[in-house]
Amino acid sequence: MIKSSALSNLLKKAIQNGIESIFITKKSGDILCVEGNDNNPTFNDVISSMWIEYEPTEESPFKGEKLNYLIIENDDSNIIMTNIYNYIICMKSNKEMKLGLLKKHLESLTKNLNKMLEPFKDVFEKLNEKIKKEDNEE
Repeated sequence: MIKSSALSNLLKKAIQNGIESIFITKKSGDILCVEGNDNNPTFNDVISSMWIEYEPTEESPFKGEKLNYLIIENDDSNIIMTNIYNYIICMKSNKEMKLGLLKKHLESLTKNLNKMLEPFKDVFEKLNEKIKKEDNEE
């Protein structure tokens, strides 16, 4: 697997030019990694809840479509998130950072994470299948 120091270093490099923090969390809200100045566990729960709320399901009007990004603009910050291998990656920036630039930063980080995780793609797919099966049983 990825060494935690390698993941931490990658996230630290991504924090620049107005990006305040980066979170990687499971859809359940469990924190995998946090870098930056915002280490609020409640924020991770909110992120995962929002992602799950907007993610298309079989019952939703967007059935079969994939949610690629969730972008939030509020009074004091901009937040953008995407998912990779059943994890949610979230970047939070100050208000001055343009949303398009924040999205480009997230795309770059996601691309680098994909390269790091590619050797483990089969493992993640099996885990995703197991998670979906468990969710259907509940």
